[in-house]
Amino acid sequence: MKAKIILAAFALIAVLLLSGCINPEDENGSSKTGNAALADANSDAGKYADKNAGIDANKIIGDGADSNSPAAQYIIKLKSEIIPAEGSDANFGLKFDINTFNALVKYRYSINISAAEQAILEDALNIVSPCCGAIVWKCDCAHDAAQKGLAKLMIKNYGITDANVIREKALEWQHYFFPRYFMEKELKEKIASGEIDKNVFDELPNQMGSC
Repeated sequence: MKAKIILAAFALIAVLLLSGCINPEDENGSSKTGNAALADANSDAGKYADKNAGIDANKIIGDGADSNSPAAQYIIKLKSEIIPAEGSDANFGLKFDINTFNALVKYRYSINISAAEQAILEDALNIVSPCCGAIVWKCDCAHDAAQKGLAKLMIKNYGITDANVIREKALEWQHYFFPRYFMEKELKEKIASGEIDKNVFDELPNQMGSC
């Protein structure tokens, strides 16, 4: 019985390591999860292409509905207001696009920071990831790794040590990564009131990139 329990424990640890959400990270930011290989894999930009980046106004409020109706226009406007546009300025010489996403993942592994700087990073990224519910600084899925790369870039290259500023920029990237999640949050009240058809969820853009 004891041997079976030990084997089960090792199997659970192996699953968590492979998922990328165990992150025993030292002060220099080196990962022990085996996810360093992810940085090299990210050179294939097509792997992370968003397959549903747009919104079809004709389908937002039901078949035969006016795509120029207030409801349809509200959703299109909402996306433009809360989701960074593809290729738009992301500060620090960065753009909201797949190439920057790949670069940020690499920065997570290539930029070393001190223990004091790591504490700032952990404070700034003590936020929940919409894709898995994990705390961002503790997880190494691609989206969270990219946000850590952004934080390291801001701390090391630009001398930004205010956790609130870093967190604000990380949340902008979360909106870019997970447009469906953040638009759903904004739309729930209007859907509950019947102003907008619940089928709108089928037309919202999917997340950018894979985990």
